[in-house]
Amino acid sequence: MLNLLHLDLLKQGKALLAFSSGVDSTALFHLLRSHNISFDIAHVNYHTRPSSDEEAQNAEDLALTHNLHCYTHSCRLEGKNFEHRAREERYTFLNYLVQKYGYTHVLTAHQLNDRLEWLMMQFCRGSGLPELLGIRSIDSRDGMTLIRPLLEHDRESIEAYLSQHDHSHFIDESNSDDRYTRNIFRRRFMTPPMQALRATITSTFRYFAVDTDALIKAAYTERVDDLYSFANHQNNH
Repeated sequence: MLNLLHLDLLKQGKALLAFSSGVDSTALFHLLRSHNISFDIAHVNYHTRPSSDEEAQNAEDLALTHNLHCYTHSCRLEGKNFEHRAREERYTFLNYLVQKYGYTHVLTAHQLNDRLEWLMMQFCRGSGLPELLGIRSIDSRDGMTLIRPLLEHDRESIEAYLSQHDHSHFIDESNSDDRYTRNIFRRRFMTPPMQALRATITSTFRYFAVDTDALIKAAYTERVDDLYSFANHQNNH
């Protein structure tokens, strides 16, 4: 059994899980149920792959099987910067559901590989500490409380959990497409250190989180349509 971060908080309120039918969100789905966490799921179908409709149907079927609500959103995004626009579309949908149905927190299935991948990509782009540590176990966005319960588990451990319990899931074939920069980072730079140094990588991120809280004040933003505003801090970072 994989441990979940912020388990006491997860047992309070009403949670909404961002569910893709992939490896990580499927594992989180079943782990939440094993801990008797009350939650519903939300799925966005971007229609980008042959299996997209099947994944959306799987989300609805899984929710029906376990007597949960499943909210679905269908969209087709054209042009450049697909990943960024898809993320914005997804969070807009989640925020709508939070406001309409009163969910107290949104759960995403980001895990340790995602965290290391983000740090390395931001490091190579030229970033400050807040950008390097952008994926945190608990955070806020547009008034939503975000919790990432799997953030200290790597992909290998999550896949082992699914295999052990025979939980079916979908594989996103775009993860092997080198047109996406993240896939190049993942294959060339992340897999070897994650396999060899998983425990120390986890510890390092814990230290980073403590140091960040001590050094940098959170910037709370407000959003109206496409305009963001936030209070000016003495520390420009």
